[in-house]
Formats: sequence, structure tokens, C-alpha cells
Amino acid sequence: MTQPPGILQKVTVAIAWMAVALLWTCALAVYISPEHCRWLGVLTLGFPFFLLGVLLVWPFVLLFARRWWWVPLLGLTLCFFTIRTYYPINIPSSPPKGCIKVLSYNTCGFAGLKKDSMGRYAVAEYLAASQADIICLQEAGFADSQKYDSIYKQLHESYQHYDTVHIGLNTLSVLTNYRVLRHRVICQNGLNGAAEFTLLPASGDTIHLINCHLYSMHISPDERASYANMVTAAEGTEDPEATSRLLLSKISRAAVERARQADELADYLKQLEGRNVIVCGDFNDSPVSYTHHRIASCGLTDAFVAAGNGLGRSFNRDAIVVRIDNILHSKHWKAYRCEVDDSNKDSDHYPIACYLKRLKGK
Repeated sequence: MTQPPGILQKVTVAIAWMAVALLWTCALAVYISPEHCRWLGVLTLGFPFFLLGVLLVWPFVLLFARRWWWVPLLGLTLCFFTIRTYYPINIPSSPPKGCIKVLSYNTCGFAGLKKDSMGRYAVAEYLAASQADIICLQEAGFADSQKYDSIYKQLHESYQHYDTVHIGLNTLSVLTNYRVLRHRVICQNGLNGAAEFTLLPASGDTIHLINCHLYSMHISPDERASYANMVTAAEGTEDPEATSRLLLSKISRAAVERARQADELADYLKQLEGRNVIVCGDFNDSPVSYTHHRIASCGLTDAFVAAGNGLGRSFNRDAIVVRIDNILHSKHWKAYRCEVDDSNKDSDHYPIACYLKRLKGK
């Protein structure tokens, strides 16, 4: 067989190494706070595109530079754990007896107070039907509004205890049949932050439950629509260059603020080292990000990575296909069947839920 021209082989190998280098750079960027370089918060969002680039270049390497077949393989192998964090694949298993169900849901103000055909609040009905033992809610109403009181009254029919923390006008709530001993705000920036709720189950095994709604990108619906048009190459996109600059600026600024909150939360979690901890909420960031890595590095396991499958897209608007809602837990638990419920489209987020089994001796 005739060998391909030398220049074609060199170009193919160069492109392969470039794709691999970008993938590695993105994977390593999670260790560096965007406070030191705010564009790292943008770079990590490109992880799926860099991964796709390595996969697409591999057939060309096999065709035009067969001796270098190992380059894409090396790139993927050294990023195995990062790829697994972004797109886990697990053998499904049924939760054993004795598990508790934990659910996290950004309700977007209880879906704007949407009601079902029976005149009951749709989100409240969904939460009651979930039969979860612990529910963490973000954007669960607004602090200055009494119109949400009737929703909590409806929820009280299914859950004996509930507690709320107000971060600005934003409300973080916990619903459970366990006693809520106390709560405290961990960090706050405007409407975003995190709070701890200390729960006491009947077993007396105190749970330190962290409910998060970390700094959002503050991208308006019109800006998200413009982004969706850019991604899908739809006609009528106005000045894509200006739109790109605006979005990148907002994303990078938000990454810096989120990194600060992640650091505050991580410092707090260090104080809880060795204790029974569950972290839930809307991180407003990709699984491959400084935010996620910083929080998970405090001895926590991502329940979706351990017991979920696929992308787990949890923000359901426009072309933003990423998992930004999470449930993490300390070594006191083992996760089973973690799923994002994409059948519920009431809010702009899908609920995420998993089953946790308490491990003996932990």
C-alpha cells in the first residue's frame, strides 16, 4: 500500500497532539481557581468539545499516521477519571433495604406557582409523590412573599418538618421527616450561597446537610436564546461576535465568584471532616470545573458519578446540555440509582435524586 504523503502524516499527528493537549489542559484546569485566571472558568466548559475533538481525530490518525495510533488513546487514558466524572457509566443496581432517598431540585419559584388540574401546586405534588426522605430545594420562593405559604402548607401534609434559609430574596428549603435541629448560612453573595441544616434521624445519627445555590452566570433568557441560535447555526442570530464576547465575559466573571464560594464551602466542609455529610444543590457549573472539584475534594463522593449514567443533563433550557445539579456524600454512605428526572419540566431544572445506604462502622 502506498504510504500517505509525509506532510499529511505530520499535519495529522500535529492535530492529534493539539487535541490531546487541549483535553489535558482542560482536565488540569479544575485544580486552578479562576480567581488566578478567570478564563479557566470558560475553558473547563469546553471539555466535551475537546473530548469530541480527540475522538474525531483518531480515525484520521489510523488512516494517515498509523504509527501514531497511540496518541489519542494516551490522551483519553490519562483523562479517564475526568471523562468518568463528566459522563459516568455504571451497571444499574436496585437500592437495597434500609436506604434513604435524597432529592435536590431548583424549583424556579415552584414553577411560577403552577397548579395541576386539581388546583394543587404541581411542584408540591411532585415532591410528595417522590417519597424522598430528604429534599433540598433551591429558589423555593422569595423571602418577601407570603404567597408561598400555601405551598408549604400543602407540603406539610407529606413532610413533618421543613426549614428555610433566606439568601437575599432567594429561599433554600429542606423538607424531611427528621428533626431539623438548627441551620446556618455558610456563604452568601447576593441571591446565591450555601447553608447547613443539621438533621437528627430517629437513629440519632446526626446528618450535616448542605444545601447550595452557588453563583449563577446571570445570563438572561434572550442571551441564552442567542447562544442556542449560535450553537445550532440558526438563521437570524444578531452579531454573533458581540454575543460571544458578552457571554464569555459573564461566564468568566461568574466563575470567579463561584470559585470564592466553593473555597468558603470547602473550608467549612473541612471543619466537618469525619462527620456524616450530604451536600445537595445547584452548583451552576459543569462536573469538570474548579467548583465541583474543590467541593468533591473534601472527602466527598459524587452520587451521580458513583451510581448514575450518561450526561445527567439537569438544566433544561436552550442548548445548555450539562449537569449542574448535584448530590455528594461523605464516606458514611454508598450511593445507588442516582437519576436526573427529565420527565418533570415544570422548572428550568430537572430534579436529581439518589438512594443512600448507611455503611456500618463509618
